[in-house]
Amino acid sequence: MDLPTRFEAVAHRAASSIDLRAEAARHSDRRAGVPLTFPWGSGHVIVFRHGSAVFLNVEDSEREDMLQHLEDDLDDGPQPMERLWVRVDPEVEAEGMVDGELLIRSADLHRMRLVAEVLARTVMLDVYEQQVSTAFDSVGPLVDSLERTGQIPRGVRSLRRTIGEALRIKVRLVGRVEVLDSPETLWEHADLQGFYHNLTEEYELRDRHQALKRKLDVIHDCAETTLDLLQTRSAFWLEVAIVGLFVYEVLFGLVVHFG
Repeated sequence: MDLPTRFEAVAHRAASSIDLRAEAARHSDRRAGVPLTFPWGSGHVIVFRHGSAVFLNVEDSEREDMLQHLEDDLDDGPQPMERLWVRVDPEVEAEGMVDGELLIRSADLHRMRLVAEVLARTVMLDVYEQQVSTAFDSVGPLVDSLERTGQIPRGVRSLRRTIGEALRIKVRLVGRVEVLDSPETLWEHADLQGFYHNLTEEYELRDRHQALKRKLDVIHDCAETTLDLLQTRSAFWLEVAIVGLFVYEVLFGLVVHFG
C-alpha cells in the first residue's frame, strides 16, 4: 500500500451496518480480498459489514466526507472512535507497540487489514459496552427494590425490552463483529498470526469480550428471574380471583335456594 513511513489510523463506528456489495460496486479501484479496501483521498479506507470504517493516512475533511456517505440510522451524539499512529521501519526486529505507536516492518495490505480488524473490533466493543452499561442501569433498580422491600416494581414491558437488548448484543457479537474469530487474512498469511495475536492482546479484545459476555449473562438472568416472579405473582392473583368467583357462585346459589 502506498503509505508514508509514519501515518495515523483512525477507526470509526460509521453506520449500524454497511452494504459491502454496494460499496464495492462504487469503487472499481478496490483491492482484492476482504475486508473491503479502497483508496480514499490521501490514503485508504477499510470498511466492515458490522458498521466500522478504518481510515489510513486520510485527512480529517476526507474522512468526514466518507462518514457522511456511510452513516444511516445511528443514534445522535458522538460515536466511538480509536486512533493509532503507525511507524514503518524495515529494519525493526520486533513489531509491536512502542511508546504508544505501532512499529511495523512494512505497511503492506495484509498487515494493514489486520490492524484495521483490531481497531474496528475495538470500536464495536466500545459500542456494546455502552449499551450494556445502559441495560445495567435499567436492571439495577429492580434488584435493589427486591432486596429492600421484597417487592417487584411494575414494568414487564421494560423487562422484556432489556432481555431483547441483551440478546441482540449477543447475536451481533457472534454473528457480525466476530471479536474472537481469526480474520480471513490469516488464512492465507499464517506468518502474521503472531503479529495479529500481539495486537489483540495489546487492545485486550479477548478480556473485554469475556467481560461483556459475563455482564450480558447477568443482565439476562436478572431480568428473566424478575419476569418469572412477576408471572408467578400474576398467576397467584388469578387463582385467588377464580376461587373468589367460585365462592361467590356457591353463596349466590345458597341465597337463591333458601331465600
